[in-house]
Amino acid sequence: MEFLDQGRVQALEDLRAKFPAGLREMLRIPEFGPKKVAAVWRELGLETVDQLESAAREGRVAALKGFGKK
Repeated sequence: MEFLDQGRVQALEDLRAKFPAGLREMLRIPEFGPKKVAAVWRELGLETVDQLESAAREGRVAALKGFGKK
């Protein structure tokens, strides 16, 4: 009912506020699912696709467990 009455769901907005918007953008990368996004966020503190690209070029992403040069 909340969505129909107000056009939004507060619980969803609260959940989205807990995570940087850039993490959702990372999910659009093929073969880069929720577990990998969570790993680069937790382990490397990466919050944007640009930060991810820089870290990958520097070899920091490949050094994480479960990641490689791919």
